[in-house]
Amino acid sequence: MNKEPYKQFGSIKFSLMIIYLLPIIIIAIAVLSYLLGKKNGITKEVIKTIQLPPVAIEETNLYGDETQHQFELRCHNALILYLNEHRFLYYRNGNSFQVNLELEDGSTFLISIDSIYEFKCIEFKSRLSTTIIPDRKLSEVSEMINRLNARLVFNPLHLDYENRHVNILTSYYVGSHKCIFDYLSFYLTINYNAVGLRNCLKRVVVNDEEPALVALDFAN
Repeated sequence: MNKEPYKQFGSIKFSLMIIYLLPIIIIAIAVLSYLLGKKNGITKEVIKTIQLPPVAIEETNLYGDETQHQFELRCHNALILYLNEHRFLYYRNGNSFQVNLELEDGSTFLISIDSIYEFKCIEFKSRLSTTIIPDRKLSEVSEMINRLNARLVFNPLHLDYENRHVNILTSYYVGSHKCIFDYLSFYLTINYNAVGLRNCLKRVVVNDEEPALVALDFAN
């Protein structure tokens, strides 16, 4: 008797049993894994949506519709708070301020501060030259200023041809934002540090040195 057909039928029957039992085995393994994981404290928790508090972002147009008087008053109040906080010696003339800084040699260095509504800025201005520049030295001083400005960030040096003086002028753009004390300090410091340029003027005007060499020495 040929038993080969029975062997084939048995193999097919076994394969069908495996197919039917496979899902049950997978489910059983999953349940067992869950129970073992829970027992060992490594079950995954459901991730909940976290509601973050709103971020405090300063509006960029807080003072967009302010008038000239409002802008000048805002800058005026900020400057008074800053100057008083840092105990600067100053006096006021309307909306203008004169800050007096005492130098090491006992002299005083003045910084004028004005709010300019047309440009929405605060302007810092100081006179560097202590005497009137002679006409014969205007071109040389002008060359030195151009060379120094080329090496400086803000091109702050200006030659006043009419009054024969050299000034340093920097501007803090306030715009429609709040006045930031760190910026006020930054521009005041720039003007104060420019005192060192007085020696450059002396070398060109008094000592008749070459403007190019003087500017090169200052940059180095």
